[in-house]
Amino acid sequence: MNPHKWPFQAWFRLAVLHMKLSPDAFWDMPVRDWLWLCQNRDEAPLTAHDFTPLFEAFPDE
Repeated sequence: MNPHKWPFQAWFRLAVLHMKLSPDAFWDMPVRDWLWLCQNRDEAPLTAHDFTPLFEAFPDE
């Protein structure tokens, strides 16, 4: 993909207006992270049950 044809203006509007990212957060983000963030994923979000092993492995002090 030619970087001069990437839709940065549209991405910026999406990031700031719809995802509520700050402009600095958008411009500081690597393109690979932005592309990952925008992927359409069919995965269900984590539930409280999914966090149990993390809470046990990393307890608050």
